[in-house]
Amino acid sequence: MAKQQETGSFDAMLYRQASEALDRRFPATRWLAPLRKHALERLAHSGFPTTRDEDWRYTNLKQVVLRSGEFLKRSTREKQSAARRVAKSELNRLLLPGLTDITLVFVDGVYQPELSSSPPPGSGMRIRTLATVDEQEREPLLETLGALAGIEGCQVTAFSTAFLTDGLVIDVEADAHVPAPVYAVFLSRTADISTHPRILMNLAANSSACLIEHHKSLHPCLSSSITEIRCADHARLKYFKLQQEHHSAFHLASQHISLADSAGMQAVHLDLGSALSRNGLNVKLNGDHAKARLHGLFLADASSHVDNHTRIDHQAPHTRSEETYRGVIADHGRGVFNGKIIVHRAAQKTNAQLTNANLLLSPGAEIDTKPELEIYADDVKCSHGSTVGRIDTNALFYLRTRGIPEQEARRFVIRAFGGEIVSRIPVPHLYRPVSDILAARLEHADSKPGPKQ
Repeated sequence: MAKQQETGSFDAMLYRQASEALDRRFPATRWLAPLRKHALERLAHSGFPTTRDEDWRYTNLKQVVLRSGEFLKRSTREKQSAARRVAKSELNRLLLPGLTDITLVFVDGVYQPELSSSPPPGSGMRIRTLATVDEQEREPLLETLGALAGIEGCQVTAFSTAFLTDGLVIDVEADAHVPAPVYAVFLSRTADISTHPRILMNLAANSSACLIEHHKSLHPCLSSSITEIRCADHARLKYFKLQQEHHSAFHLASQHISLADSAGMQAVHLDLGSALSRNGLNVKLNGDHAKARLHGLFLADASSHVDNHTRIDHQAPHTRSEETYRGVIADHGRGVFNGKIIVHRAAQKTNAQLTNANLLLSPGAEIDTKPELEIYADDVKCSHGSTVGRIDTNALFYLRTRGIPEQEARRFVIRAFGGEIVSRIPVPHLYRPVSDILAARLEHADSKPGPKQ
């Protein structure tokens, strides 16, 4: 009980009632009840993580826990009816442009078939929701859900699983190369609710696909999402996650990706919203010659808190990873980055690089960065490092000598810093709209510049 008190005790009775209400509100996914019950039992036993836990040392979930009961109670009562009021025209204003081929929309946790579009026949891709899977698939899915994102060692995963009502199941056939990105949208439109998005994706041997995961909310809310992706031999994955939650929202997310022999992935994460965001990216290079490239950019301004934890496990020989994360911190925002690379004993000939660079725009901005390497093999090439600093005075001076006003010169430097990550987005035509979104957020963040350089 001591752990719960440190973060604010959650109401176990309310949690149980909210979980049981899901069986009545969502009969199509009643088959998930055993999974939800087990997850809730684990959460009740362990409580939420506290700042005494090393992985949560810089991120306090007290406010999340205190408000979670309110969010859960409102969610079970209102989210189905609220989801039906979304017009296509309204949705289009909130989405990334040009992604109409395969669009999968959830509003307030409820799948919206009339706002979605499925892959065409013969594409080599099959998509369904947990609410529509065939009965013969349900038992295997109960064993698969959480196989990568286990609830035993992660209380936040247990929380998300305890209130799981629907999600996406995506399968890509062997030798299939799907050219159109899968655009999964999770929109929270109602205030003070909780949603628990879930994606389960499997890429068969020698296949390729692109997944875009977009989280957006219009009001204060709580979102806890889990994504699990398996890449078989020689599969190729492109993955882009954009977090644009409301400035008073809470966003807790984790992604778990497994790569088999010669499989490869490229991922770009952008965290541009929320009051408190925690994102965990976990990649296991299980097969020989597997490769992973991870890039991330996070922005914390006002009094927001953004925490990125990444972990790459090299478990096979000749594996490669490249990871670059950048943070922009303004006002009294706080950023956290913890990147860990573990080279296991069998992973000889591993090549791994990890870098984290952070830009502080004001005196009250704060960053806690901790890049880590654990190496148990003796024939590897690995490096890691981090930097923290303010805007380069030489770059500002150079721009100002060419007649550019100071505020505009600052924007040039900040945009260039973040643009390095945005340029890695795996969907070429998204570069411009995402750059515009980033520029608007950065301009707002730097509206109160720090002291003269």
